[in-house]
Amino acid sequence: MLGLTSQEMERLVQRDIHPVRIEGSDCLIRMHGRVVRCTPHDLHRLAAPSLRERMRGRINRHSRA
Repeated sequence: MLGLTSQEMERLVQRDIHPVRIEGSDCLIRMHGRVVRCTPHDLHRLAAPSLRERMRGRINRHSRA
């Protein structure tokens, strides 16, 4: 669905964001109990790793080296 990876879907679920359906170039998501219309691009941005997650990954990679 929407070309999201399993990690992206997991991040959305952790953030209480659930894709409901796609309507043309828009998609409906349930976010914190409300239904919101957004674009698939917005959904990918919501599913992207946060700055904290990116920095944690970078620190972990450097500590292993």
